[in-house]
Amino acid sequence: MNRWRQITACTMLALFVVAVPINSFAAELSDYDEETQERLKDNKLEYDELEDLISVYNPDYKKGTDSIQESIDALDMDVSEIEMNIEMLKREADNMKDVGNMIGYQSYMTAAASMKASMLEMHKTMRKNYDTPTVKHNLNVGRYQLTSVAQMLMSQNQVLTSNREMAAKAEELAEEAYRSTQTQLSLNMGTEADLLNAKKGVEQSLNGLAQIDAGLLQIRQTLFMMTGWSYDANPEIGIVPVIDPQVIAGINLEEDKIKAIGNNSTLIDSRQKDTSRGTTASRLTYDRTMSEKEQKVCIAIEQLYDTLQQKRIESEAANAAFASAEAVKRGDDEKYRMGIYGKLEYLQAEVAYLTQKSAKEAADMALVNAYNDYQWGVKGILTIE
Repeated sequence: MNRWRQITACTMLALFVVAVPINSFAAELSDYDEETQERLKDNKLEYDELEDLISVYNPDYKKGTDSIQESIDALDMDVSEIEMNIEMLKREADNMKDVGNMIGYQSYMTAAASMKASMLEMHKTMRKNYDTPTVKHNLNVGRYQLTSVAQMLMSQNQVLTSNREMAAKAEELAEEAYRSTQTQLSLNMGTEADLLNAKKGVEQSLNGLAQIDAGLLQIRQTLFMMTGWSYDANPEIGIVPVIDPQVIAGINLEEDKIKAIGNNSTLIDSRQKDTSRGTTASRLTYDRTMSEKEQKVCIAIEQLYDTLQQKRIESEAANAAFASAEAVKRGDDEKYRMGIYGKLEYLQAEVAYLTQKSAKEAADMALVNAYNDYQWGVKGILTIE
């Protein structure tokens, strides 16, 4: 498999905090068990692998974690230089002692001790500043956001693939209609205008197919590059699973609001920067501001939940319509087999069936996306003012 290892320009670097690293964030393939490693290395892109693929292969995420590693290396180098300076001061102190200059000796030793204390305090402070929930959360948010984009691309690919099947059948219908019009014209049962319209129908169908193919190519290239393949790779793309209605029924909105408040990046940052200690007025202001932000998170989660329920209803309706279309399709197949339908009539019936199938696919993927939006919101992917 042609995995894309080169680190590119980081378009989402702002998601990552360049700081002293927590090495566990830099995922490696060897971190996974053997079975998972084989799945991540095979030539099939599965929906449930997206977050792991991004953790290991995504160039933007790796850029973020690599920059963090560079920061810790730079800190260690600074510490090494300070340690060398401390040793130099101690040698100078020994030289002063050797020549009987005890005042100079004490001065150099005091400077060395002061430098060492400052170094230890600096190192401790930097570790404390960067090894915080905010840093860890921001890195997780970066991975979550990249994963959410990849999920959206996979669902778009599935919808467009279904649309292409329908469009290809519509193009076949247009070709058959054009041939039928030619036959009618040869029998003096049609006009040149009819033939011209039929030809335009073929051209429009071909243009529609070309647009879908271009959209699929763009989606797949972006998706492949996000998950470690080269842009011109051609791995098999797995199916995006539909959402089980029982999963939606099991959602506890009130509990999820609490989780969302605890996970929200803006609130975490506000807690870390809490400077309200001191006066009662400042504490009251801080508490009021935090309460307002928490309320905004709750409102946003409620809106995502309402959208999820609306998409569930739409998906159920689309699936019911498709079930009816399947029953009609079985009848159409039988009519064509018995010769009741000609090819043109049968193609029209197939296009009608595939149109319902595409509508079902679009509704199912809209439900998947709404569910993902809700879950990411609970995990902290929400922007509040």
